[in-house]
Amino acid sequence: MVYNSLVTAPSDMKEAIDWMAAVKATGGAHSLAEAVAHLFHVGSKGGYDLGLIEEVRHHVKLFLQKPGLKEHAASRQIIKKIVETCIKFIRTTDDDNAEEEKAKSKRRLRRKHRKKSRKKQSEADEKLAEDHKKYEVAPDKPPVYIISSKLTEDEIKKGVQDSLEKFDTLLKKIRKGQTYVPTYSTAAEWERCCAPDPLICAQIFVGIAPLLYATSRMLRYVTTFTSGIYKIADESKKLGQFFRLAGYNVESDINARKTVDIFRFNVNFITEDFAMRLNELSGFVKI
Repeated sequence: MVYNSLVTAPSDMKEAIDWMAAVKATGGAHSLAEAVAHLFHVGSKGGYDLGLIEEVRHHVKLFLQKPGLKEHAASRQIIKKIVETCIKFIRTTDDDNAEEEKAKSKRRLRRKHRKKSRKKQSEADEKLAEDHKKYEVAPDKPPVYIISSKLTEDEIKKGVQDSLEKFDTLLKKIRKGQTYVPTYSTAAEWERCCAPDPLICAQIFVGIAPLLYATSRMLRYVTTFTSGIYKIADESKKLGQFFRLAGYNVESDINARKTVDIFRFNVNFITEDFAMRLNELSGFVKI
């Protein structure tokens, strides 16, 4: 799939990195950093519609729930955060089943202690009802959705620009130049797509930040535990399998000549500090 606009949000790792590369290539790095910093300012007060972030996070959750990705600790961490902070968007069968199991458990607990005072029983009922209402939204009252970060304005700007730079460099190191097809066409330019309303693209960045956090940690982990003698495009090995799960057509997208041993130098930027900065730029607030 090739998109002609940067306001079409990515839904997997390949698309997310291609989006970052397209923003940088069309001169939008500084403007995106400014927009994200401003978004955190207005978004922390509950006075700006952040529905796009929640929509992007929903697709991030679906991506990270894929077999082969959901088993990683970083995926489980992000999925949990997305579910905890979601207050209005699409609920999946898995989410509903989890809530139902929680409700059943509480009902069993109430039956076990039914001899307790009526007051305590009433409190338990209220708490259960509260849990069920967590994702409910009154039709005439749109939800107040906020984002938050402990970072300063300058740290946010630097974090955004560093992320664009690092992932753009990573793409250049892994792609198969002759056959690689970017997700975003040359028509996907910052000035045309994002400049009219930069906060839209800022929301997309904040929305995909948790995806980049989880997948970059997975990439570093899988690279570390794949033997250095193998090629990174070998789909019979863990790294090649990861690229396929991440959205790449390994045969046409990934450099077939590069070995894992060399590639390890290309992912050295994925440090704990780098990953945690992406986590901060995700803007999660526990409800």
